[in-house]
Amino acid sequence: MIRAAALAAGLALLSACGLPPSADATPEAAAAAAHRAPGPPSLTLFTMVSTRDGSGSHTALMVSGRAERIVFDPAGTFAHPAAPERGDVLHGIDDRMLELFVDYHARPLFDVEMRTLPLDGATADRLIALARARGPVPRIRCALATGALLRDAGVPGMRPRLYPDALARDLDRRPGVVRTRRADPTPDAWSPERRDAPPPPAA
Repeated sequence: MIRAAALAAGLALLSACGLPPSADATPEAAAAAAHRAPGPPSLTLFTMVSTRDGSGSHTALMVSGRAERIVFDPAGTFAHPAAPERGDVLHGIDDRMLELFVDYHARPLFDVEMRTLPLDGATADRLIALARARGPVPRIRCALATGALLRDAGVPGMRPRLYPDALARDLDRRPGVVRTRRADPTPDAWSPERRDAPPPPAA
């Protein structure tokens, strides 16, 4: 019984703010991978939610600015050669990499909730700058760090939160938020042990 509980806790940690940060990519690699997404500036808050009790286990934030789209994945476990990471900021977030990021976190034990909010260009760019300046985030502080970025960038009603689901509820109070949810009951075909695997082909 104790061994099973320890295994379950380990799986939860893996999906959440789990592994030590990997070595930073060079500034040149991050700049070369930069991708500007079509459409207006926006943010998307990712909340990884337990399929057993509905609790939030991890928070990440995608920001689409005027020059680049990035993902701030504080103390996250996702890594891929085509998404250079510096200080918990993932670059190269085109649509294929976004799909891979979401699919990686959606698994039998966790769904991925996504909340998207339109932003003005200045706020989006300020969020990206703050994420880059933040540096690596310690374990179990993903929601605290993300909430601080949102507050400091001037997104109304947002503040640091200890729990990812509490931060998600704060964003739900903003007008214009669009919610989607990804469930995946099948085991992952891609994992941290296969970081050399290429992204899925474009649709």
